[in-house]
Amino acid sequence: MKLKTNNNTTDINMEVLEGKTLEITKVVPINVAVNSVFSNYSITPLKNMNFGPVQFNETKTRTFEIKNEGHF
Repeated sequence: MKLKTNNNTTDINMEVLEGKTLEITKVVPINVAVNSVFSNYSITPLKNMNFGPVQFNETKTRTFEIKNEGHF
């Protein structure tokens, strides 16, 4: 999702107050530019990671890959 505001479209405003009376002396629009992305990854193999029978104190190794395919 991308969001870019200008003075006419922003909902974020800064109010400048007078110190003693707290009277609003000026309202300043705050413009933002935001880019939000979701995580995107892949795992290979997708399923069937089978180690078969493994006895106590025995080791077996299988390889799989987790890959970041997103923007970050």
